[in-house]
Amino acid sequence: DRANEKRVNSFAFAWMGLLVGANLMRQFTQVPEPFVLALLLASTIPGALFVKAYLKMLREADEMLRQMQYEALAVGFGAGVVCGMTAMFLFPQSPILGFATLMPMVIGFTIRVILAGRKIALESSSTEENDGVGK
Repeated sequence: DRANEKRVNSFAFAWMGLLVGANLMRQFTQVPEPFVLALLLASTIPGALFVKAYLKMLREADEMLRQMQYEALAVGFGAGVVCGMTAMFLFPQSPILGFATLMPMVIGFTIRVILAGRKIALESSSTEENDGVGK
């Protein structure tokens, strides 16, 4: 349902906004490090609320949406593990490890959701066309 999806997205944007904001402060301002650390720790609150809202959305979703989300989670998690483990051995002391794990997860999840959404849209439009043929 749309309300659950909006709640999930709102918490995700708040979480990411705090993380990006803290990182930008660390890189480009003279804000004291304890303030940046406090902001990073505060970001765990919308992060935890994001997880809670996502679980609620999955529990209340219809079977098709739930299956689509589970498949996207599997693809994203698998891509992150494979790329992260590979990067761990290619660049053992590099700060790239987090990026090499997170980005494939996000990209894999997003691509799978988009492809599944397109497939569902195509199937529903072909079903509507077939329903009109017999009348």
